[in-house]
Amino acid sequence: MIQLKNENVQEKKVELVQESADTSDALSVSTPAPPPVENLPKVKVCHNLKKLASFKQIKKNYKLQSQKDIFVSDVKSLLQHLDKDEHEYDIELLIEVLNACEEFFIYGNKEERNQCKVDAINELMIDYFGNQQVLNKFICTIKNQIKKSNFFKRNFKKIKNFFL
Repeated sequence: MIQLKNENVQEKKVELVQESADTSDALSVSTPAPPPVENLPKVKVCHNLKKLASFKQIKKNYKLQSQKDIFVSDVKSLLQHLDKDEHEYDIELLIEVLNACEEFFIYGNKEERNQCKVDAINELMIDYFGNQQVLNKFICTIKNQIKKSNFFKRNFKKIKNFFL
């Protein structure tokens, strides 16, 4: 599981070289750097900010936005290797991305999680389905094939992330 940190992540490049008897191919796999994430304000500037309701809201919004940004950047780096013409209207790909999305988003209440999921899926899968209406129709038809997350799974992941 990916832990949220306040550090800027640089773009990483990995060079893989495969040698065979006939030819040698050089593959380079690069993961795009996630968008810059704002740092939270210090806990104590002049007053204890943890007691302010606005600090809690800022922290909550930060977690939700950074969780969405991390998911989108990770899945985009995986999807960039797939041919868009070959996987156009691919229901299996959509089901896998929706299951990963359901499993990844653990912070926030139900409405906030659902909004983040919808935004992430729209951003990731719009290239494979043409427009918003077609994508929504496909999601409605395969809704029963998506494995839903529950309270215990989300809390177990939160505790696991806390100790890792």
